[in-house]
Amino acid sequence: MPPPQSPPGLQLSKLGPFLFVMVLALVGLAPHLSYVGMCVMAAVAGGCMMGWNAIYFAAVSRMAPEGRAGTAVGGTQIFTATGSLVGPLLVSAVLKSGGSYAMGFCLVALFALGIGVRLLRADVLERRARAV
Repeated sequence: MPPPQSPPGLQLSKLGPFLFVMVLALVGLAPHLSYVGMCVMAAVAGGCMMGWNAIYFAAVSRMAPEGRAGTAVGGTQIFTATGSLVGPLLVSAVLKSGGSYAMGFCLVALFALGIGVRLLRADVLERRARAV
């Protein structure tokens, strides 16, 4: 029997703060790490940053009306792709205003932290509502 799975929202809520911490660690430790150490940290962060897609698509597919999962996933991609457009613009604005790449990456990471905390809060409220 497979192990019980946590809901996709809970999984996504944990990824946000984890990614925030990974970015802070990469930014803070980069000057002190060896090349191999930096590659290992970047691989872990990259794996998590790419891994959210599968959880996200599964969650959207489950909530979609029967036979409409593809439409729902495609429709939500409009909003998730916005981050791919806005993120580089934010980092560029930070650089132009005299900031560093580290500052720009931390700014973008704040979005992951905020969304993760919001999802975690929603999960806690949903569990409380079910318990009543």
